Amino acid sequence: MIHGVNRLFFLLIFLGVASALLGQTQDDKLPQIVELKDGSRLLGTILEDNDYAVTIAILTGDTLEIGYKYISAVGPVGDSRVLRRGAAGATTLPDKAFIDDELIKIISSGFTFGEGATGGYILSFHLIKMLNDRIGIGGGLSFNTHQRFIGFNRLDMSHLPVHLSSRYILTESKSLKPYVHLDLGYGFGISTDRFDFNSQYSFNSGAYGQVQLGTTIANRKNYNMQLSLNLVYQKTSGIINGFDFNFDTPFESVFDLTLVRPGFTIGVVF
Repeated sequence: MIHGVNRLFFLLIFLGVASALLGQTQDDKLPQIVELKDGSRLLGTILEDNDYAVTIAILTGDTLEIGYKYISAVGPVGDSRVLRRGAAGATTLPDKAFIDDELIKIISSGFTFGEGATGGYILSFHLIKMLNDRIGIGGGLSFNTHQRFIGFNRLDMSHLPVHLSSRYILTESKSLKPYVHLDLGYGFGISTDRFDFNSQYSFNSGAYGQVQLGTTIANRKNYNMQLSLNLVYQKTSGIINGFDFNFDTPFESVFDLTLVRPGFTIGVVF
């Protein structure tokens, strides 16, 4: 009788272990969901999961390795933590997040203001390498226009600055990341135009600088918005030449200009 009880006991243990292993194997075969911080989800089979990244084979047959810095949750289909369902069953949007790549790209445009009704336009592209959470260095390319009255003639200037850049993040809240940004470089003059039928003007190249005080605004997409106040510096010289029919002689006038213009820009960080 005792031997029969022992056999029954060990048989129950064996069946319990086998059932647990079978259940675990079946669970492992269930599709898994990897939810990204931008709100998108990937469905497939987890091949590897470590402290830094998840490797998943998706339904198309492709294998993807995704860093945890881009992931908000990982779990099986039906896991409420992954589906992020509220009490009423409505899907909750993921938290807003900053673009935190080591190399960030910035496209911005805006306006500068001058004397009277004169002003200008500014368009910039930056590549910034973030050395840590606060400090970044890089470079960029811009296109600037300025207007300036010389005598009674309004002259339109255009420069193409190439510059080195640095950025310092002041602080970071849940949705704002204020910063100070500095550009130093050289603006190539590309303006040549006429202000009457017999006179034309052009502008030379010169030192360029820009200071920005702005903030990056986090969102749920693959980019962040950026707003900034700007102070733009451009050193240049101008040349006006033409022909004076009153004295039947050509003329040329050279002048130096230092342009310091406030302005604002709106941009995208991705």
